[in-house]
Amino acid sequence: DDFSGGLRVIVDEVLSIGDARKHVRVMTLLMNGQADSHKLKTILAPHLAPNQPGSASITIQYNNGVGVIPISLPSHWRVRVSEPLIQSLYDWLKPCNVTLQYDTSHMMPPAAARQSWRDGYQAGGPFGGSAGEY
Repeated sequence: DDFSGGLRVIVDEVLSIGDARKHVRVMTLLMNGQADSHKLKTILAPHLAPNQPGSASITIQYNNGVGVIPISLPSHWRVRVSEPLIQSLYDWLKPCNVTLQYDTSHMMPPAAARQSWRDGYQAGGPFGGSAGEY
């Protein structure tokens, strides 16, 4: 905050890691020309969840040393993201090659509700002052 110089966090809900994983929408795997597709199938197979709510799509960011291309796997390769799946991918590809993209749209308040006390102050609102005055 501006008064103490520290940070202030206001939350409506705290999720466990497992609950947060339900909001992963895309898992991106960075792979190179030495990637083993059979091993990928073996790791993903127990976690497949096609057409299920809360499942995540998979994108392979393939790099053959000359170029990089994103490859989105078909919907029947959607997975339920869990710690065992993530750990298996980390062990195989290294953590820096596994990226999770979360859907946070349902967690954010509407734009009108995301206002700071400064919004009124700077606009000469109920907190006094005129625009730009501090």
